[in-house]
Amino acid sequence: RGVMETSQNGLIAHAITSLLDVLTINKTIHQYRDLIRLYARTARTRFQEKVEDDDFEDATPLDALCRYFDQPELLRDKFELLSANKVELIDEYMLTIWSITQNASLRSELTKQKLTFSSALDLIRRAIEPVAAALPTEVQTQARIMQNTNSDELSWMKRPFMGSDPVALNRTIPQQKISDEDTKMWRELPVDAQESILMEELFYAMLGIESKHIYLRENVTTGRYQFAVDPCVDHSIASLIGLSLPVCDAVLDVTAFVQAFSEPTMGQVANAMSSMVAKVQSDWQIAITQYEKALIDGKLSLQNLYNNIQRPATTMLLVREICMDAMNVAPRGARGGQLLNLVHERFQRTAGDPLTQNVFVRIVQAASRPYWDMLRSWIYRGVIRDPHGEFLVEENKLMSGFSYSWEEKFKLRDTSDVPQFLQPVADKILVTGKYLDIIKECNLGEFASGSHNSPNRAQASSSSSSSSAGDSFDFQPFDRSYIDKIETAYAEASSKLLTLLQSEYKLLEKLRCMKRYFLLDQSDFCSHFMDVAGEELRKKALFASTSGLQASLELALRSSSARNDPFGEDLVCGLHPRSLGSHIVALSANQLLPHLTLQSNKGALPDDVQELFAFELFTLDYQPGWPLRLIFHERAMSKYQAIFRQLFYLRHVERALCQSWQTHQATKELFACRRDPDDPDLKLIYRAYGLRQRMLHLVQTLQWYMTATVIEPQYALFEQELMRATTVEDLIHKHDKFLDSLLGQCMLRVEEATSIHTEETQLPRVLIKLLTNCVLFANFTDAAMSKLIAPVASNPVLEVKEPAKPVAGKRGAAQQPARASLLNKARMRASELAAKATLSKQGFDHTLGRFEYNFGRFVTVILEGVALKASSPDQDSASLSRIL
Repeated sequence: RGVMETSQNGLIAHAITSLLDVLTINKTIHQYRDLIRLYARTARTRFQEKVEDDDFEDATPLDALCRYFDQPELLRDKFELLSANKVELIDEYMLTIWSITQNASLRSELTKQKLTFSSALDLIRRAIEPVAAALPTEVQTQARIMQNTNSDELSWMKRPFMGSDPVALNRTIPQQKISDEDTKMWRELPVDAQESILMEELFYAMLGIESKHIYLRENVTTGRYQFAVDPCVDHSIASLIGLSLPVCDAVLDVTAFVQAFSEPTMGQVANAMSSMVAKVQSDWQIAITQYEKALIDGKLSLQNLYNNIQRPATTMLLVREICMDAMNVAPRGARGGQLLNLVHERFQRTAGDPLTQNVFVRIVQAASRPYWDMLRSWIYRGVIRDPHGEFLVEENKLMSGFSYSWEEKFKLRDTSDVPQFLQPVADKILVTGKYLDIIKECNLGEFASGSHNSPNRAQASSSSSSSSAGDSFDFQPFDRSYIDKIETAYAEASSKLLTLLQSEYKLLEKLRCMKRYFLLDQSDFCSHFMDVAGEELRKKALFASTSGLQASLELALRSSSARNDPFGEDLVCGLHPRSLGSHIVALSANQLLPHLTLQSNKGALPDDVQELFAFELFTLDYQPGWPLRLIFHERAMSKYQAIFRQLFYLRHVERALCQSWQTHQATKELFACRRDPDDPDLKLIYRAYGLRQRMLHLVQTLQWYMTATVIEPQYALFEQELMRATTVEDLIHKHDKFLDSLLGQCMLRVEEATSIHTEETQLPRVLIKLLTNCVLFANFTDAAMSKLIAPVASNPVLEVKEPAKPVAGKRGAAQQPARASLLNKARMRASELAAKATLSKQGFDHTLGRFEYNFGRFVTVILEGVALKASSPDQDSASLSRIL
């Protein structure tokens, strides 16, 4: 039962999130606002009744809904975000969702399966239906109208006399049927009389209205209505009229397009294009009126009419083609960028035909005018004025302020939604508006704090209104001046943001701060930290206390040269959720790693790293704030952390080997009196001394290489490049290139598996194995040497003491060498016994041999890999060759 309840709560929690998304994001829900208010009023009454009950512990509907979540803070954070963005009716929405969870029939559907977007919308409709049924008649009518406003079934076809659709109008009016008697009388008429009558009917057909002999007929193949001539008409006249019927059919399609695309829901681009097509249609109607006057004056014949309408008819047929293309796009026709692309493609196909190009230029110019207005507002003010979702940049309005993600708030739509003539600069359009939005958000943050004295921000906040007023965009066939205007706007926005970052947000100082802490430029704080937190770092990661590590880090910072650093307050530490090897592999595979490394509880670490030691997972994290997160984005922070973890691991290994050296120093006195070169115990001890020294030399050499040979020169070069950066994109690129260079030269990049680079010979993997071997050796020898010292240290007679003062007289002076000789013999005897008890029983020789073999093998693989990379035309080869 407990498992079933947990599963049901999970489904209900997912349903609550889906319902809240539908209520706050879906535009369709706006038509139910009045009903939701009434429904929430009833739900509030029921909730208050429950609150009065002593057994009911929830104070608000939010508290009641949070009970279904394993992590209630997710729902609370979402509610606070919506409230901060001033989403209307948010309290009513929460009451509505709570009431749905209390309804037995609706609640059962929540626990059957996960709700989709459409099923959640349908569930909300069903929930508020009883409220609508209980309303007075006039309110029900209003609710029904609201419910059908956005329905696809509602169209002007249901109200033909209020629209201008000729097909609907003609199908509504009963068609006049031609009887046999009328046919007989018609055939008796002379041909010139038939022509005169049929010309009048032809004028009606050219306006989209059927008549007695020229009527509409449904095409079974296409399902569309087309004009046809009655069979009783003379064949010669019918054939001549038939040549003009295609333009009559075009009038029907153009009229349908104007009717459909003039709807407000189709968007501004479609409305603007519909307006221009309506003007073309109006010109056509004026031409038909003029021809009709000529017919009344007796100056027009059927043949003359056909010859005279060729030019306007060609225009109408061209317009009909583009209208049909737009209406045939699923599901409701082309909109926004898709519509502009259709017209632009038609324009490109008509090269060499001035008449046709002129028609399409007029349509493109009219349709793109609202789009240019959106573009101007975006690249000059950083504001999207796009109520119908047509602009190439899509905005997530739920993200605002300093908390939003650079990648998530604004995105480019699909390529099909971007106009072809803007695709070459689409990325720059996106970034230009993003920069202005960042400047705007920074200014709002300062104004909110009451500071208005910053000259740079005042200059940045006055977005280029003069430029936007003077720069007008318009489509011209062979003019690309709008590209230059977009490039100029991009350069200006980028320059303003770059100045803001460098001057007011002290970017250079923050970069030096990152170098100090993550690249261990001034690493005295690291030594202090290891002294203070050494015991905690040697614990298993599952049992290490991150709060204790953070306290130790703060103490180390206050007692080091970083105590006066104003940016050190943003530095935190924690345990990374991946091992160093997995971290490097993920970076090499371009996988995004979260840079928030704090683990607040013991179970937060993944199972595969809980058995590692804390020093293997320890890392720093830096939170520079917005807008510096543009530079120190998540991937950049992951790279900084990988370099820091490598350097910190080297420091830890060096510290372990130095501690082993101290233990070795204590054993030297035990074997100082044993001078036999063939002594097996001495050989083992000296082998251990030599291996430890080789390891220490290698670790110190690697540290010197990474800091003095790689980091320092590369950072100096990066600062020079930084001063030459002209745009923010250039700055971000140079910063990422600097970090990639450090990763490659510090052997922190995993190469693709080839016949040369196998998984077992990758430099990062082998280097980590080598350092792990050094740590294990240091722990092993430290434990073994401690056992050698223990017998001597535990014997007070053999304890090393201060030399006694010489005794007066010849006898006392003669006794001193004798006592020292006896003490040395006793120590030698004790060391022999300790060596036999420790070095032989513990398999010291075999274990030491394994450490020597592994160390030599790993060093050989590393040197071969370094030599291979140094000989390749890689950008890292120059620095890697120095390690040889």
